[in-house]
Amino acid sequence: MVQHVRRRVSAKFEIAAVIEKVQKLGAPPIIFHDVEGTAFPVISNIYASNDRLCEIIGAEPGDFCQRWHALMTSMDSAAPYLEAVSLPAPRTAVSLGDLPRIQWRAKDDGPYVTAGVFYAKDPETGIGNLSFCRASMRADGRLICCIDPPHDLARYQALAEARGEALEVAVLIGAAPEIFLAACASVPYEVDELRVAAAIAGKPIPMRLSASLALDIPDETECVIEGRILPGVREREGPFGEYMGYYGPINENGYVLDVTAVTMRDNAMFHGLLCGGAEDLCALDVAFATRTFSAISKRVKGVLDVTCNPMFFCSIVRIDKTYPTQPADVFQAVFDANPNYNFACIVVDRDVDIRDIGAVFKAFLTRGRVDRRVTIIDDARGWDDGDDPLYAGRLGIDATTTWGREENFDPVSTPWPDIRLEDYIDPEGGRIAKIFSETEGSGVEPFVASGE
Repeated sequence: MVQHVRRRVSAKFEIAAVIEKVQKLGAPPIIFHDVEGTAFPVISNIYASNDRLCEIIGAEPGDFCQRWHALMTSMDSAAPYLEAVSLPAPRTAVSLGDLPRIQWRAKDDGPYVTAGVFYAKDPETGIGNLSFCRASMRADGRLICCIDPPHDLARYQALAEARGEALEVAVLIGAAPEIFLAACASVPYEVDELRVAAAIAGKPIPMRLSASLALDIPDETECVIEGRILPGVREREGPFGEYMGYYGPINENGYVLDVTAVTMRDNAMFHGLLCGGAEDLCALDVAFATRTFSAISKRVKGVLDVTCNPMFFCSIVRIDKTYPTQPADVFQAVFDANPNYNFACIVVDRDVDIRDIGAVFKAFLTRGRVDRRVTIIDDARGWDDGDDPLYAGRLGIDATTTWGREENFDPVSTPWPDIRLEDYIDPEGGRIAKIFSETEGSGVEPFVASGE
C-alpha cells in the first residue's frame, strides 16, 4: 500500500531521511506531493520488496530467480519486440532545473539523478542497452555521469568517441517496470535489452520519436532527459553515497551529458531512489542474484533460489539437498560465477527463507557443528586486485542440516488456516495502529485503505 506525504518537504536531505524511516516500516511505496523547488511529486520505494518484483514477472514468492531464468532462456530472438506508437502520451517540455533536485547524503556533490535508466544504442550495430549510472545535476543544464568502464554504455561511448561523435542517450525516469528490471539484467552484449523488457512484459515495447534526438524512446515513461555524451570531454563529479553505505570516491573523469530536451507526461511523478536502501538492494539483487542462479544451476542440481539482499557481496543459496558435499559444490560455483561480487556464500535448506537473515543464521547455528561447516579460501581476488587489496578471500558457510541427522530438525508448524490480523486486532487501539501513528510527526500518512 502506498504512503503519502502531503506536507512540504525539502529536496535537500529531508526526502532521503523520510525514505530511510519508512523503509524500516517495510519499505512501502511513498509519494511526496509537495517538494520545495519543483512542481513535480517524487515517488520512491517502487521496487523495494522481492514480493513486488515477483508480481511484476509473474513469479510465486521465493521463485524469482527460477522465473527470471525461464524468461531469459525462452526469449524468441525472431519475435517482434518493439512497436511504434501512433498517438504517444501527451508530453510537456520543461528544463532540467524544473525537476526535483534531490540531495541524498551529507557529503554528496549536490543533487543527483539516481533512478534514471540510461538508454542508448551501439553506434555500430544499433543494439539497444538499458543501464543505470549516477548523474550529477548541474545548474547549467548538464548531467555529469559516472559510467563504469565494464558497462556496455561505456563501450558504446568509447566507440562513438573513437569516431569523433557524441553518443545519443535518453535518461528514462519513471520508466515502466519491465524497462527498470531489464536495466538490471545481465545479458550477453549482443542482446538488445528492450527485447528483455518485452519478454518481461509479454508484449512489444511501445516506442515514440524523440523530441530532439535520432532515437526512438519507450513511450511509457514519466520523465525523459534527452542528450548527447560529448566526445573527449570529462569533468569531476562526486563524492556520492553509494550502495555499500559509504561514499564513493571523487570521479575525475565524469562523462558530460549535454541535455537537449526534457519532457514530462501529464501528471508525472519523479522517481528517486535512495542508494544503499531497500529499493537499491532489490535492484542489485535482480542484477547479481539472477546471474549467479543461472551460472550455478548449470553446475549443481537442486538450486532453488538465490539472493544477495540484504547482505550485498554475500550470495545466500536455497537448495534441495541430495548429497552431503552439495553445499561445497555450491560454494565453488558461486565464487566462480561472479568473483568481483561474491565474497561470501551461505547455503541453506529448502525450508529456510533466504531473505530473513535471522532465519539463515539460526539454521547455521542450530542444524550442525559451526566449527566444521565453514570454508575459508585465502587470498582469492576480485575487483580490488591491487598490491594490498582491501577485499580478498572467500567465505563459505554451510547452514544446511547435517547429513543423516534430518530427523533432529523437523520444523515446527501451527495447523491453522491463514490468519488475517484485521480479523483479530482492534484497529483503533491495537499495536499496529500505534506503529502507523508514529509516522505522523514526519507528515507521512498511514497506509491508504484504497490499496493504491
